[in-house]
Amino acid sequence: MDRRPLLLVFTAGIAVSLLLCAYGFHQATYQVFKEISISSNSLTLKNYCP
Repeated sequence: MDRRPLLLVFTAGIAVSLLLCAYGFHQATYQVFKEISISSNSLTLKNYCP
């Protein structure tokens, strides 16, 4: 197989992969925490905002 068709196939595959990642991050939902306190042995979350 020649280099050019192989390059085009792999470039198209990379483009499809990036589009799928962009779609996934666009559809994601996020939660924000107002305050996070970290002590030596535990993690305490205060004022949780859904």
